[in-house]
Amino acid sequence: MHADDDHPDDRHHDSAPVPVPVVLLRRGADDPASRPAPGEVSVVRTRRCHDPEDWVVLEESGTAHLVLDPAGARRLAAALLTATRPESLPRERG
Repeated sequence: MHADDDHPDDRHHDSAPVPVPVVLLRRGADDPASRPAPGEVSVVRTRRCHDPEDWVVLEESGTAHLVLDPAGARRLAAALLTATRPESLPRERG
């Protein structure tokens, strides 16, 4: 339950973050070359007060980068699965 004078940031509920270890391509400030670096993406379900549905948030370093409706999150998950199948990866050109 929320009171009318609750701060707007307090009017939502988040699930516990699900951390996903990943390797990210990072670009250094002084070096334009991308380098692989370990990282973590967190997946959080959230619902704002009075919203009819949950949203799926992808965060990296505590910053939300994508906020998706459940159907969009499922389509993204399917596309990621397809893109990472060995047969769908591009082959080197000779």
